[in-house]
Amino acid sequence: MQQIELSQVRQSLSDVKAAQYQTIKVHKALAAFKRLQLLKALEIKEQMTMKDLSAVLSVTPSTASRHVRELLNNSDLIKTLRIGRNTFVMLSKKEPGEKEPAIGGDV
Repeated sequence: MQQIELSQVRQSLSDVKAAQYQTIKVHKALAAFKRLQLLKALEIKEQMTMKDLSAVLSVTPSTASRHVRELLNNSDLIKTLRIGRNTFVMLSKKEPGEKEPAIGGDV
């Protein structure tokens, strides 16, 4: 009986550690002011191309791309869609366990 309880405690501690790691990743993704500006721009305009984002943020396209990658790799806050040469960036609107909504508009 004692072994089972210790095993459950170890598993709970492991779960806490995993949740803490994910929280740290999200905080790191949000640590840069330009990434917060990027999220605000996507809140105002639902989807933007990388070119539009770089213009709005006043950064080079490669810097905008790096910020987008950081948000993609460390959070579920945004998603991208590649159509031809254009990469569209938008806020992720899915709730846990929910499918992504269909992308509409004039893409």
